[in-house]
Amino acid sequence: MKHIFIVAASFLFLFMASPLLAIEKDTIIFPPIPQKIATNVEKLTELICQDAKTDVERAYTIFYWISHNIKWDVNTFNQMKPYKTRKINEILKQKTGYPNDFAQLYKEMCEHMGIRTHVIVGYEQDILHEEGTHFYRPSHVWNVVLVNYKWQFVDVFSAAGQNYMDLNAFKRFLQSINKKKLYTSTKNKFKFEFDPRYFLQHPEDFRLTRLPADPIWQLTDTIMPISVFEEGEDAIKFFNERFSSPKQDYVKLTEVNNMTSTEEILESADRTYAFNPRYTRMKASKHQALANKELNNLSTPKTKPEAKLIVEKAKGELNVAKDILNEEQQQITKEYAELRKVNLEKKTDVFKFKQSFTSINNKYITEAKSKLSSADTKTKSLKSDATNKAKKINDVNKANFAKVKTINPEQTTTSTEYKKLIDSVAARNLIMSQLENQALTKKTRIAELKAEQEKCSESLIYYILKSDSSLNKEAIARSKKQDSHSDSVKLIRTDLNYYKAKMVDSLQQQYFDMYDSISKNYEDAKKDFAKTYEASKSNVKNIESMAKLSKSDLTLSSQHEENVDRYAENLRGYINHSISYINYLKSQKELILGLKKIYDNENKFFNNLGQTEEDRKEYLKKIIDKREDLHKKHNEQRKEDIMATKKKLDQGFKNIDKKKKKKAKK
Repeated sequence: MKHIFIVAASFLFLFMASPLLAIEKDTIIFPPIPQKIATNVEKLTELICQDAKTDVERAYTIFYWISHNIKWDVNTFNQMKPYKTRKINEILKQKTGYPNDFAQLYKEMCEHMGIRTHVIVGYEQDILHEEGTHFYRPSHVWNVVLVNYKWQFVDVFSAAGQNYMDLNAFKRFLQSINKKKLYTSTKNKFKFEFDPRYFLQHPEDFRLTRLPADPIWQLTDTIMPISVFEEGEDAIKFFNERFSSPKQDYVKLTEVNNMTSTEEILESADRTYAFNPRYTRMKASKHQALANKELNNLSTPKTKPEAKLIVEKAKGELNVAKDILNEEQQQITKEYAELRKVNLEKKTDVFKFKQSFTSINNKYITEAKSKLSSADTKTKSLKSDATNKAKKINDVNKANFAKVKTINPEQTTTSTEYKKLIDSVAARNLIMSQLENQALTKKTRIAELKAEQEKCSESLIYYILKSDSSLNKEAIARSKKQDSHSDSVKLIRTDLNYYKAKMVDSLQQQYFDMYDSISKNYEDAKKDFAKTYEASKSNVKNIESMAKLSKSDLTLSSQHEENVDRYAENLRGYINHSISYINYLKSQKELILGLKKIYDNENKFFNNLGQTEEDRKEYLKKIIDKREDLHKKHNEQRKEDIMATKKKLDQGFKNIDKKKKKKAKK
């Protein structure tokens, strides 16, 4: 559904390019609407569309006006009142309605401007009906309009806004002072949140979440079975890609649009039932329509036998309708038992999500703890070692060649023992040069890795903030009783999966890998420094041993001084390297502690999420109970309508009998 906005945006561009509408931050400036025409649908429509030049502009202007001025009727639902059909002027006067009211108002206004419009009933993936749930009856109403020679979807009800929990003043106060607990309410409150995506949606995007009860209104060349819709978004996308393309100029649709409501019921009832055999109400409506047709026949002069046949036929149709409604009553119980089962199972998704999310967090928390513990141990060891080495520098500086006593003056500089010492010093000088180069290479590599790690940590922090923001958004969405299947949570999850799974987890591993690599280079370089100062120390001892054998080599004094200095310098290099290592470990400790705290807090979030899910489960249980009760009441209303029609048939038959008697008297 992501590219739906692109479609809507292209139409917004049309308006911005036109002088007829001033748009400022998604706001169309309408002329003042006098009170006397506010409830007059014809005059109101003409006023708001007075500058529109094309059908697309007119259709969008009406779409925009309704979605900014008519609220969802949450009171009827909150108070569990049976739904009543509103007249158009009542919708405009009350400025509130159900999806059907929005769709009827949109149709009335569009058709007044000469735009063919049709009202569509259908199935919607909502808070109750999730992937894998069966649909028993349509749960939503929207429109199709004929513009640019194509039938196209418009859902003005969904574009208007969203329902949120209506917390009372006391709960709002508690929420403001207690951020950790999510306070809930079973009452809904509507908030205007205009969404232009629902204007002229692409048919294959539209049916990701909505599907017409009459399959011919899918606006595609291939009808997608309702079973695919029930499987969920992935199955629908697969079907769209493999088997379907848009087909929006179907002649049959225009024929249906020209029918009366009764004609459409009679024409489509069997088709909608074949499409979804669980949807029986349309079949009942068909038989009621046939009965009403017979009732109308009683209004014309009939003989008593003819009238009797009409009444019997009509009552037969009504009895069939009643049987179907009785069947529907059983299905209502079955449907809501299924919804209750699904509601109980939804918590599993949260725990799976928690497990996948926290398992990687726990891995990094464990690794962070290990690194922090190791860093503390290394820091203490390095400090102690550096202190000891600093003391040795003082001892080295006290070395005095003049104090070295010759113990075997007979030895010459050409003796085997003397030559062996010379060779050892020369070999160590070569090794020390190699070790010093190795240490320098490792120091250079450490500097490079530190620069890379700094960039990595900056990116890591950026995406952690993004990830936490998505988690916060999910917490807010779930506090409003949305679950993993709602559109908003799906979008949040899409962002979260990118920020967390793709970026944070990857960058975190990179950071730890570089931390290990830097530590290894420090350790390896430390070994090189240690070998170097040990070699220079050995050289000092070797030169002193050479002096003990013979002082005839006049360079020994300068060699001794040079190697003493080199030994001291190598010790300082070792100490400075250790201090650099200590400083690195200290500098990373704060970041690693911060990362560990973030992962700990994220894990705590999932504990709260589990509690929120419990609240949501209880909330949905009440919603399901309410809806079941309302659907049963609607079912009873339909049965009452059947009884009322039967009474009209009986009265019509009596009237014919009375007319016959009056005529006989005359």
